[in-house]
Amino acid sequence: MPLEKSLESIGESDLRALIENQVSERKTIEYKRSLHGNSDGEIKEFLADVSSFANAIGGDLIYGMEAEAGVPTELPGLEIANVDAEILRLESSIRDGVDPRIPGIRSWPVKLQNSRAAIILRIPKSWSTHMVRFKGSSRFFSRTSNGKYQLDVREIRAAFLMRESIADRIRDFRADRLSKIIGGQVMCELPNVPKVILHIVPIGASDVNPNFCTKQLESIDFFNRLAPLFNSHAANHRYNFDGFLTYRLNENSRQALCYLQLFRNGAIETLDTSLLWPYNGRRIIPSLAFEEGIIKVLPKYFSLLQEIGVQAPVFVMLSLLGVEGYKMGVSGLLPHPALEESIIDRGTLILPEILIEEFQGDIARELKPAFDTVWQSAACVGSRNYDSTGNWIGER
Repeated sequence: MPLEKSLESIGESDLRALIENQVSERKTIEYKRSLHGNSDGEIKEFLADVSSFANAIGGDLIYGMEAEAGVPTELPGLEIANVDAEILRLESSIRDGVDPRIPGIRSWPVKLQNSRAAIILRIPKSWSTHMVRFKGSSRFFSRTSNGKYQLDVREIRAAFLMRESIADRIRDFRADRLSKIIGGQVMCELPNVPKVILHIVPIGASDVNPNFCTKQLESIDFFNRLAPLFNSHAANHRYNFDGFLTYRLNENSRQALCYLQLFRNGAIETLDTSLLWPYNGRRIIPSLAFEEGIIKVLPKYFSLLQEIGVQAPVFVMLSLLGVEGYKMGVSGLLPHPALEESIIDRGTLILPEILIEEFQGDIARELKPAFDTVWQSAACVGSRNYDSTGNWIGER
């Protein structure tokens, strides 16, 4: 993408650099002199532009830029009284006219010295295939270096199959990693106790710069921001073949109590052995600590992923190993009274994957299906840490 920087850091000088360097329109960028109007034809054209980026590899639509034969020549900007109102109009058109909804679209106004403004629409690559649905019209679009084009039936079928294969590959990644953990083929020697494993896998993992570790992690507070699951900080770290590893050792056995592996494709695997350690023979899943720990750590991981160039959507996947005979607890290590005799009847719980479409969403609400599955494994209808409307309330 020509504007290789965060949207919020783009200013007039960056847009003028596109003119100076004669950065022509391509698969990831398109220039528009003015905003679309309210006629049906203009709205359809706008929706086709937006959906074509999402169905290809994502990109930027820049409004207020003059171009000739696709090459930017001037930056006159937009003469509009209320930039925020225009952005709301754009976003409303997208929301009403593209199906399914495109997650993660962001808008950014750039103030110009001539008292006008440019508007940048940043459209991420999507894992879904999006259709323009407006006034009886149903069309699919994608992009090449020459601009957008309408997909034919064969291409539409191939696009849907490709999206399904992405989800399958991510599930295969988790299955492969779990088999390695169970077989002891992991980064650290682990104690033979129950484990909680969290995987975060970006839909666009293959698009991530494979050298991000060496280029960007040096300036990051990885002791805190890459602390393993259920831990406030990481005691040890090292680069490895897979990317970057943080971990904490049991000083007596030198085995790892927990670790976090950041893979070169932007995926995260973090494992903990301490939360489910069978203290004094009591085998309890402390539900508050379990759920709250995951809810609180995910925004921290998401923030770091964004910083190294990983964008939503991502799959979040939880797995529990060695939990046969465990009971659900409501506070500390106390079993839930109603579940005193209800135990989990299998050792491995591979919880349903959760698709996080936007990093700023309601994480607790989106994780509820996975948490419900853990409680259902112990004969409860669902997590008792949520209210009737689906809000996580914990001990409240």
